[in-house]
Amino acid sequence: MVQKLLITLTLVCVFASGVMAGPIVSGDLALLSMPGSVLTGALTSDTTAYLLPEALKLTVTSGLSSLWGIATGTLVDVWLIHSDPVSSRGEYSGSVEFGKDILHVDTLASSISAADPLLASSTGTAYPTGDGWRGIGPKDSLTVSGARTADFSFITITGVDQARIITEAETPEPATLSLVGAGAVLLGLARRRARRKASSLSV
Repeated sequence: MVQKLLITLTLVCVFASGVMAGPIVSGDLALLSMPGSVLTGALTSDTTAYLLPEALKLTVTSGLSSLWGIATGTLVDVWLIHSDPVSSRGEYSGSVEFGKDILHVDTLASSISAADPLLASSTGTAYPTGDGWRGIGPKDSLTVSGARTADFSFITITGVDQARIITEAETPEPATLSLVGAGAVLLGLARRRARRKASSLSV
């Protein structure tokens, strides 16, 4: 009985270690796993824009540092807001609250495209690199409020609208890691006790 309780505790600890304050989306924005392509026509909706996790816990290289103004070696999470209407026009607005501070927002087609090849090895995604329409235009907006919230409004007519947001990397809290370690120790002790009991019964 004690062993079962300890195993349950350990599993809860391990599960808790993966629970971090990830992004909270609202409005016309939906969180989706990174697809194989964000080319025009690959991921479309007239009513929904998508927040895509391009690269999590990415170490900033010198090339990305020069584009983003973030120190080389910094651990970051990279997100892409993407809209692409099925019809000839789509209007989207919403917000996203991240669990960590926003370090940089890229809304220019040229610099978004420049980062594509530096991220492609991590994402495996096909990008519309070189598409001059992919950044946000004069009728679009993306603003940061506080340190962790981004509000956007896109009117997408030609091709895709995309914006890249770089945040501090999400990591488990130290207290959670301590809890996981304690659970692992308890599980080890329970298994050792069970083996001793089994040995004594077999004698």
